[in-house]
Amino acid sequence: MTPVESKFWSEQRVLLVGGAGFIGHHLALHLRQLGSEVTILDGLQVNNLGYLTAGYHSTPNAPLYISFVNQRLELLHSHKIKIIVADARDYHAVSRVVAKRSRPQSCILQLLLTRTGPIKIHFLRLTTVCEP
Repeated sequence: MTPVESKFWSEQRVLLVGGAGFIGHHLALHLRQLGSEVTILDGLQVNNLGYLTAGYHSTPNAPLYISFVNQRLELLHSHKIKIIVADARDYHAVSRVVAKRSRPQSCILQLLLTRTGPIKIHFLRLTTVCEP
């Protein structure tokens, strides 16, 4: 990252949609290190704590997966990264987060297309949403 790009991210309010997973939490920590105020909006569906803890199916590695997710969430919390649990497909929930809670200057959308498919990361610059 160039010095200009690093300066851009310092003191930015960033909304990271889908940021509680493996890639997203690393991105959130990096943005925080650059000086951004990061808010994560994630439904925790990929990490699916409910599925792993409900005991519907025998998942031999469930305790290991649960510990990974908990460690990740604790790490984000310790770096003062806000996590809002909401489904990114819910227009009204996302609108409330953008308008009232995080008021981002930049929004990063991570879209997991399939479990085995590619991950696309989209960078969007929000302007009109953030104006009073």
